[in-house]
Amino acid sequence: MNFQNEEQKDGPAEPVYIGIDLSLNTWGIVMMRGEKLCWGFLTDRKKYIFKNTDYLQVHYTMPDAKYGTKEQRTAERRHMAAHSVYEALCGHVGPDTMVNIEHYAYSAQSTTSAETGELGGLIREWLFVQDIAYRQTAPTSLQKWAVKGRCTKEERIRQAEEELGFKTDPRLLTPCKKANGLPDLTGPGTDVVDALWLAHMMKTEDRVRKGLVDLSSLPQNRRDILLATSKEYKENRLTRPLVQRPEHFRGRD
Repeated sequence: MNFQNEEQKDGPAEPVYIGIDLSLNTWGIVMMRGEKLCWGFLTDRKKYIFKNTDYLQVHYTMPDAKYGTKEQRTAERRHMAAHSVYEALCGHVGPDTMVNIEHYAYSAQSTTSAETGELGGLIREWLFVQDIAYRQTAPTSLQKWAVKGRCTKEERIRQAEEELGFKTDPRLLTPCKKANGLPDLTGPGTDVVDALWLAHMMKTEDRVRKGLVDLSSLPQNRRDILLATSKEYKENRLTRPLVQRPEHFRGRD
């Protein structure tokens, strides 16, 4: 499915809403336009790649630990992950595109989180240069939007199926345990569901802004997200503009 080509065939169409759940080794992306949806993921595990699927699968092999320095391997991994995102989005994005990307987890300070931050910077710079408007959403806000507060990945997956009708392919999920020992799930299916909720949030925000959805009709947890302010953000999501390339930056490429 190519959303921009669809617009050319059918005339004016609804905006494209994109959710990106990003990490150094994997990502999940969901794109919505109207009632149509396409999605995909990046993984370094062959066990998650299957034949004859209708979704995008990007597999790459992690650089061999015996090859080069750690810095070299990190650079290769960062380059592969960034360019796979660019390739996944190209053909779907345009002037009517709005992206919601998961913000950094500042509480998780480590070498890995720093490397993820570098990757996130590359993606945000690409969106900026391509003049694609984007919003950042904290992981805690993502959880609250999906299931009213801190929740497991399994709970977000279940809610996506019950509310949005999105059934996650069980082959893309692997049981695991959280740091506190409680059971949970991992695998690219969890990244895709988080990206789905990010896209859903972006779509809902835009439709409330345009008067197509009544704010009071939303559950309290989602009203709280849209109306929240903080030290970092003095305006709420309904009055705060998305990040986008300003007019005075045009022609600087």
